[in-house]
This record gives sequence, structure tokens and C-alpha cells, in this order.
Amino acid sequence: MEKDLRVDYTHLQMISTADLAYLGDAVYELSIRKGLILRGTNGAGNLSNEAAKFVTAPNQSKFLHLLWDQLTEDELSVAKRARNKKPNNIPKHATRTEYIYATALEAVFGYLSLKEDEKRIIQLVEMIFGINDETTKR
Repeated sequence: MEKDLRVDYTHLQMISTADLAYLGDAVYELSIRKGLILRGTNGAGNLSNEAAKFVTAPNQSKFLHLLWDQLTEDELSVAKRARNKKPNNIPKHATRTEYIYATALEAVFGYLSLKEDEKRIIQLVEMIFGINDETTKR
């Protein structure tokens, strides 16, 4: 008998934020890569350089802070739960706070992926691209 891979709301709320962030890390990076290609960035080197502006803990933390008021109640709940989890290790290129908020952003993307809310993932990625465009103009 095959296991049903769809997730109901109750089960989704019980998944650890570490597991959501694990999935969300991949979903977020893939979404950024798709967005870069669709925005006209080409060439593996260029794509890699541009993606690096979005996938570092300091930038992910900045994006979450600027998106905070745009998150739904459920997304905020996930982000707060993830933010409050004590990290096991912190990369050298990020502060503890940056790492915690970056992980929280990834958990939101993992949550949305399991919820199969591709429309919302695209909305958030578009907002992140807009934030990046605005902050790089300054």
C-alpha cells in the first residue's frame, strides 16, 4: 500500500521547524534560481553570482524582516516557531540573529511547499526580488 504524500493542516502544524527549514532551503533556492532565469540572467557564473545575493543568511534575514508585515497569520506562526528554536551551529559568515531569521524564512518556504501553495511562494519571491531591486538602487 502506498503512503499518501499529501499533508493535512493538523499534520503540517506538527512538522518540526527544522524539517520545514530543511525543505524550505531547497524550495527557496530553486525559486530564486527560477526567478533569476525568468528575469533574464543567464550563464552559470552570472546565475551563481546573482543567486548568492539572495541565499546568504544575512540577506535572507533582511528579506524576512522586510516581509514580516506581509506574512499571513500561519506564515508568521511558522516563522516565530522557527525563530525561537535554538540553532545547533551557526555559519561563520552570519550572526546568530541573522542565522535564526534566515532559518525562519526557509521554514516558511518549506511550510508553503508542503501546503502546495505555489502561488504564495511566487508572491514572496517576487516581493524578495523587489526588495533586492530597491536596496541595490541605494
